[in-house]
Amino acid sequence: MSTVAAAIIGLDTSHTIGFARAMHDTSLPAEQRIEGMRITSVHSFVTPFQDAVGIAGREKEIRDLGIPISQSIDESLRDADAIILAINDPSLHREYYEKVLHAGKPVYIDKPFANTLDNAAAIDSAARTSGVRTASFSSVRYNHAAIAARKAVPTCESASFFGLLSAPPAGSRYYFYPVHTIELMQAAMGNGATSVRAVESATGLSSVVTYRDGREASADMRKSHKWFGGTLMGGGKNASFVVDWGTFYRDGAASIRDFFTGSLDVNDTSSALEVMSILDAIDRSCRSGKDASIG
Repeated sequence: MSTVAAAIIGLDTSHTIGFARAMHDTSLPAEQRIEGMRITSVHSFVTPFQDAVGIAGREKEIRDLGIPISQSIDESLRDADAIILAINDPSLHREYYEKVLHAGKPVYIDKPFANTLDNAAAIDSAARTSGVRTASFSSVRYNHAAIAARKAVPTCESASFFGLLSAPPAGSRYYFYPVHTIELMQAAMGNGATSVRAVESATGLSSVVTYRDGREASADMRKSHKWFGGTLMGGGKNASFVVDWGTFYRDGAASIRDFFTGSLDVNDTSSALEVMSILDAIDRSCRSGKDASIG
């Protein structure tokens, strides 16, 4: 396997550290590491999700792995085959995507795709117009436990999912953590959501998503939940799973590598845009108290 040289833009998320360790930290157990990708540099900056003190501490962790901190976007692009936009603040995703687009190198955007459906649609349009291979997905989507459930129930007729709801330092709570749960839903159910019915309470929110062929899937997201998982049903079979946090970063880094090499089943932003459409509808349904249409 040839090695992909990737630059990471953003250090306000623990994902940057986790992905870098999965590739570079030889002290990790074998089941937590991946081969075939290395990080050429990390470009860091302060956001509402990480202050200067936190960024400085993470920069030290990156340097301790033997990875340099780049001083500019251009420096980051210079030695990289591909770009990982690992920015926790989704309001910056469109801006930084536009900053790296001219390089023509494949781009992975960490979850959520953007902070609004409009910005997600703008990124999707730019990717299609430019021809730059772009994808965005949550690491939970390719966790081995979730993959095993989808293999056990390849034709999902209905499903229920659960996950965490938490308020981020900035932006909408309907996007930040719920994206993981909705990623699991979209991976199992596919595209084609037409409406969402969502109800929010003091402890969390519940939603039911309806698809154009009449199928339904539910998502229960609670402040008290610590895990993500679900149950898939179809073809007389059912499979339940809980995301394995022990391999979370390994699975995420491996899926990013496989996207860059072309061996992953996600090669554009259509799935990410569907996820954003569902999240946007959840937001609108919670605010209005009514069903929210999609599309």
